[in-house]
Amino acid sequence: MRRIAFSLASLVCATFVTNECRADDTSTDYALFAGAATIVVPLSIGSALVANGADLHMENLGVGIMEGGLVLAPLVTHLVTGETKRGLAFSAVPAFFAAGTATLFAFVPDTIEGGKLHIQYTFAATFIGCFLGSTIGVVDGLFAPVRARDRARVTVLPMIGRGQTGLAIGGAL
Repeated sequence: MRRIAFSLASLVCATFVTNECRADDTSTDYALFAGAATIVVPLSIGSALVANGADLHMENLGVGIMEGGLVLAPLVTHLVTGETKRGLAFSAVPAFFAAGTATLFAFVPDTIEGGKLHIQYTFAATFIGCFLGSTIGVVDGLFAPVRARDRARVTVLPMIGRGQTGLAIGGAL
């Protein structure tokens, strides 16, 4: 329970701290590093639990840790660039597949070692879907500066004509 409270508090703090950052003043290197670390660290911890797990509960916990990191990675990447809503949208895809894995584990707890072949294929499909969805979300965070420039592009053109002089202002705000 203490870990869950700490994780939620960390996420809330990260939201408030990174809310002031925008893609114009934050390098995409930091976003990529944050997203990659959010993928790699839980994958390392979870795979160690799966490999060294003495019982199926430890193995299932390891898979849960791995997929939890995969769900959070797009959100963390987009938090760094200041696109919280976009991060939530990209985290929805791996969350969907992680929910599929959790449902599978609820019905077949020994999926990893004792599951039938079609059950293990379903597990592999949900885990790969979670991993690919997370990776696509992290890569999308790298294009935040391009989206920020496109949103902030304002064009100012002089207008000179017969009896008219002025400026034409246009673009996306």
